[in-house]
Amino acid sequence: MKVVEYDGTNRDEIKNINEPFYLNIKEGVTDIGADMVGGNLIVSVLYMNENVVGVSIPESVKSISIAAFTGCTNLKSIYIAGNITEIGYRAFTGCKSLTKIKIPQSVKNIDEYAFEGCESLTDITIPDGITTLSEGMFSGCISLKNINIPESVTEIDALAFDSCKSMESIYIPKNVKNININHTDKDDNGNEQSYISGVFYGCDKLKSIKVDAANHYYDSRNDCNAIIDKKDDVLIAGCMDSIVVDGIKEIGDCAFSGCTGLTAIELPESIELIGQYAFADCVNLKEIRVHSEHINCYESAFDGCTNLNDNIIYA
Repeated sequence: MKVVEYDGTNRDEIKNINEPFYLNIKEGVTDIGADMVGGNLIVSVLYMNENVVGVSIPESVKSISIAAFTGCTNLKSIYIAGNITEIGYRAFTGCKSLTKIKIPQSVKNIDEYAFEGCESLTDITIPDGITTLSEGMFSGCISLKNINIPESVTEIDALAFDSCKSMESIYIPKNVKNININHTDKDDNGNEQSYISGVFYGCDKLKSIKVDAANHYYDSRNDCNAIIDKKDDVLIAGCMDSIVVDGIKEIGDCAFSGCTGLTAIELPESIELIGQYAFADCVNLKEIRVHSEHINCYESAFDGCTNLNDNIIYA
């Protein structure tokens, strides 16, 4: 295997390598990622590099910043010495051959979409000290089975686990106080628009959701395999094995959206409202059993439920 050293100045040499290589970043380099020089964006040394298969990062590097390894489709391994404090926006987006990464405890911030599309990533440990699971952080990590969320996390943003198709269980620690479903994106004309999305959209195999019993904001009462907003008794996120327990007043916006494993659901008499896109794209949902005739329901609640066929049973 060809080994190449990067000292911060030989960017063009590395970009012109046309065979698989291992990159050894030399001590003294402090940042890896895109940068602005004289008002011009300079992409990272490895941006969209399909030949790099491994990287070693020394202690001098303090930041893996924006798009550092974006599009490195054959990157399989990365060694990080341990002093970085930040992993930037889309730092590893599209690294579809990366199977694992050990994030040092020194990291205090992981930006949006940092690991988006890391299709071979099977498990990852998030450092204690991280407070936010940013928007789209693990979006499209279709092989990710284990996600250990540290107790330092207080916020989980929209799309953080979008399409984590292999994830079977998740544990929400006691200090999480804000779970977002709102995010912004650009429309076809380039204008920013606000959208809502389910917390676990596309998590096809998810069947166990547990909230720490000491959490003051959310719970999974009576082993319901769902996340309940305690303040308003709203089920905000569910999975294929969720039980809507009596006392829940609302199925929240996008609560089950994209839950393809859901085949049937029973709604207790306490349910008053079914929110926007609550069951959208639940393509295998075939039966809903309700215990009240006085449920308000958004028109979009069952969008894409192609097998439901109005099969709503009043018990």
